[in-house]
Amino acid sequence: MHFEVLSEASWLKAGSAAPPVTTREIPRVGRAREWRALTGLLAAGDGFVALSGDPGMGKSTLLADLAAHAAVPVLAGRVGEFERSIPFGVFADALGERWRLGLDTDLSAVGRFALHREIRAVLERLAPVLLILDDLHWADAASLDLAQHLARHRPAGVMVVCAFRPKQFRLSQLRFECTQVVELSPLSRQDAARLLGRPVSPELHAASGGNPFYLEALASGSASLEAALHAEIDALTPECGHLLRVAAVTGDPFDLRVVAEVAELAVEEALTLLDELVSADLVRCDQRAYHFRHPIVRNVAYHSATAALRHNAHQRAAALLERLGAPAEARAHHVEHAAAHGDTRAVAVLTSAASGVVHRAPATAAHWYATALALLPDADQWEARWGHARALGLSGRLQESRGALHDLLSALPADHAIRPEVVAFCAHVERALGLHAEVRALAARELESTSDTTAAAVLKLALSVSLLQVMEKPEVIHALLDDVLAVARASGDTVLEAGALAVVALSGGDVGGLVRAARAVDGATDAAVASRLESVVWVAWSELRQGRNRESLRHYERALSVAYSTGQHHMLGNLLLGRANALRWLGCLDDACEGAAESAEVASFSGSRDLHTLTLAVHSWLLTLRGHHAEGLAVARRAVEVSRTIEGWHPTIARLRIGHALLAAGEHDAAVVEIVTAGGGAGLPKVPRTYRPEFYELLVQATADETWARRAEEIAHLPGCRGFAELAWTQVLLARNDFTEAERRAANATALFEEAGQRLEAGRARLLHGKALAAQGKKEAAGASLSLAQAAFRTCGAPVVSPQPAANTAVLTQREREVAELVGEGLTNRQVARRLSMAEKTVEGHLSRIFTKLDVPSRAGLARLLAAR
Repeated sequence: MHFEVLSEASWLKAGSAAPPVTTREIPRVGRAREWRALTGLLAAGDGFVALSGDPGMGKSTLLADLAAHAAVPVLAGRVGEFERSIPFGVFADALGERWRLGLDTDLSAVGRFALHREIRAVLERLAPVLLILDDLHWADAASLDLAQHLARHRPAGVMVVCAFRPKQFRLSQLRFECTQVVELSPLSRQDAARLLGRPVSPELHAASGGNPFYLEALASGSASLEAALHAEIDALTPECGHLLRVAAVTGDPFDLRVVAEVAELAVEEALTLLDELVSADLVRCDQRAYHFRHPIVRNVAYHSATAALRHNAHQRAAALLERLGAPAEARAHHVEHAAAHGDTRAVAVLTSAASGVVHRAPATAAHWYATALALLPDADQWEARWGHARALGLSGRLQESRGALHDLLSALPADHAIRPEVVAFCAHVERALGLHAEVRALAARELESTSDTTAAAVLKLALSVSLLQVMEKPEVIHALLDDVLAVARASGDTVLEAGALAVVALSGGDVGGLVRAARAVDGATDAAVASRLESVVWVAWSELRQGRNRESLRHYERALSVAYSTGQHHMLGNLLLGRANALRWLGCLDDACEGAAESAEVASFSGSRDLHTLTLAVHSWLLTLRGHHAEGLAVARRAVEVSRTIEGWHPTIARLRIGHALLAAGEHDAAVVEIVTAGGGAGLPKVPRTYRPEFYELLVQATADETWARRAEEIAHLPGCRGFAELAWTQVLLARNDFTEAERRAANATALFEEAGQRLEAGRARLLHGKALAAQGKKEAAGASLSLAQAAFRTCGAPVVSPQPAANTAVLTQREREVAELVGEGLTNRQVARRLSMAEKTVEGHLSRIFTKLDVPSRAGLARLLAAR
């Protein structure tokens, strides 16, 4: 039990719903403005307010007062300066027994996102509720991620107030979206007098800076706040002072029996001394444990202890935990403070603890590895250096990871057993950072020096993928892959071979090998898949490109399962995104959109701007398809912003998704400019060949121009791609009133999309098919086709599109009807002017009035409206 109270992990379980501890009981002097903002939050019933102020400004006092006046349940959490490495500490303190964080909880990027949803659900079940998060500047990274998540995804009926010190923490670092930020300003001299109950001299007010805590300390005769607290501690008996300092070492809150044992006192003696500390109001007690009056009190007590006392107390705490059988993770906090330079036992504990938590809490692992390395700076410690670099990467600190990896590679012997792993992870990090040129440079250096043919083949496969992402010439990629295939076949490494075959297909080579690749993956053990997980990713990605969506989904699901079970969390962002893509093409938009949002959140934690750009682009796409085009446009613009410093295909897809969202919003001309510019011109050379028909079809939606339909038809070869070409032609033909041919093309598109398993696109094709039938007077057949289309939209989670009403051209003048008909046939303004013998400016004037009367945004919209008659 003792080690549970003392260890960081168990401290997380001891939450309390009590209001935060305050330094003193004072009225709300000089805080009328701030109080109105806080009580306004309670009146509104939801929102996120941030309370900013320097130490001693009264943040905790206001929060305690707010908790006392709240008409709803209050959850209050606080974390101290010395518990900054405790994952989710402030939330665990607030939620208490309502939510527990276990020692084996997954705290990787994906695990944290799942916990975000779990905690948000807990809060919504408890609503209405006021959540108070005090001293957020001391919170761990996981707590800050969760606070950011709650600020962006507000739980219904949950009011959140957080307090922090502005010099130690900036909300802008985390893109908090607060309802309001309330800054506690210094008290005026008049308010200072009200606080103290007596006049305040200009000198005293100036010396305190209007800070209530400093004001009270100085008014009591102390020269400074620190001096005031030192005076309080020095006034204690030596035995009480010693116990207070030991308690500061063990934690806040702290347990009587633990403090007694670390202080080498009997429990009864320690209890008597604690009673004195409570009487002195340096320590307070509630039903669960003892705690310090204020974090500053603990800070001063801790630092007032001699280095020897701190060292010995941490050492005894670590020894106590070891005697009680606590794992290395529970002992590491005290070991790192007790270890001496050259302490090999401490290094062993720290590296063991780091290894144990690296997949659950990589930031903590990186810290412990760094501490271990500092204790033996002259030793090689290759494994620890590798662990540190990897932990940095897994925690999202990719730039630091890259630096550590390069430092390690520059010193690591060429024949060392871990070098291939280090090189592979370094390539992954540089690709994640969008540094494809650096991937090429790394590969060139390593390939020149390595004699390990398998390691070289793995590196060449990674290099091939990097070259593919920057759209290198296929022959360059295929030359590398030929070497990979030769090595894989000679060694019997079927999963490595599968990855190479998949990248061959992705880069425009033989797609016949993809079937063999899929069979190899299906026949491989989980252990074999785990050792070559990226190969499975390339197989699933290639299947997605080839329209084999069900097979792709199956392989992404297996890869996700293996990644979770083997701790390869750095792969999860890509895998979740691939799964979302497969679900999208299978017409499961709700699940796909949720998966894309999850992958975007994971990518933001990972530190990979490259992956984050792609995940945001896909999320934008799915939002637009579900009818949320304004939100889709905002997410796509964010993707473009994130992509500004990276190269490759991902910045292009971000801009293309802006074009898609603009089109859905009715801004057709702007959509055309965005898509064509992003794609590199009319031929869309920056867009992979298998994706181009989709974007040509979007351009047809915007313009009804057959040029785009012809381009789509020329390059379409897969069923889904050919479906987009047929869909594009259908729209061109409807705009020309060629309903018979439009009917045929729409039927072709339906059949092709059904063959590809693309239910949403099949629904769109049926909708246009129904329109073509209706225009020919085939009402019964049209109704059946339209009903099937609407059923498909409902099944997929897309907006149910009804047939557009026939254009009411009766509101137009005779001349306007003539202009409208010619524009509907695809004529330009100049051609219409010549046909009707009028000036081009006159045609423009007629068109402006036509758009207004018929409520259409563009020429393409007019053509579609007329075609629906």
